[in-house]
Amino acid sequence: MKKSSLFVIIVIILISIFLILSHEKELAQADKLNKNIAVLNRANEVIKEVSDELKLQEQNKAFGDLMFGDSFQTVVSKLQNDSSLQVTYPSSDGGVSAKFKVGETTIFLNPDFYQGGLYKVELNGMIYDSPYYTSSARRDYEILVKLVQEKYGAPDKISYKSTIWVCGKKTIMVYLRSITATCWIYDNSIEDQIRQKEENVIKEKSSHF
Repeated sequence: MKKSSLFVIIVIILISIFLILSHEKELAQADKLNKNIAVLNRANEVIKEVSDELKLQEQNKAFGDLMFGDSFQTVVSKLQNDSSLQVTYPSSDGGVSAKFKVGETTIFLNPDFYQGGLYKVELNGMIYDSPYYTSSARRDYEILVKLVQEKYGAPDKISYKSTIWVCGKKTIMVYLRSITATCWIYDNSIEDQIRQKEENVIKEKSSHF
């Protein structure tokens, strides 16, 4: 056999060995990657399970120590006992309100009642006097989203102007308006009752037109 032929055969053998080893290495890396993906997926499942369990545990909580169904006086007392809040009572409308700061941003808190019990807490960022301040309103919106996400994790629904978490009977919605950002924390069942009553009134009144 000519030396040139022998050389070609050796080169082919070496290339074949190299390709086989490279393929085995790729398979090993792929197997390792698949295992890492499986671990990551399982970790995400555990995080979601913990998050879902927390949502159910917290479904009766409106904000801080406030619970859905609390009477007006109970809400006033709990707000006044929270040292992180600056409380106004009575407010200009005879109710109660509070505010707190997140960095340089002021958040305003207003409770809503239905048949004597707390059913909604509304949090608002600053109200800017012009739509030109949309970037400032969005900054407040992002702060409100982070406050909720820090506790409850990824939202259940998200769009450009709203982010929603469903926590059992409680819904948390952060919404971006043109001049402010708002977060509603409400009892779904009571909110549904109020909407149904409003729809019934609209149907009743529409007959006059």
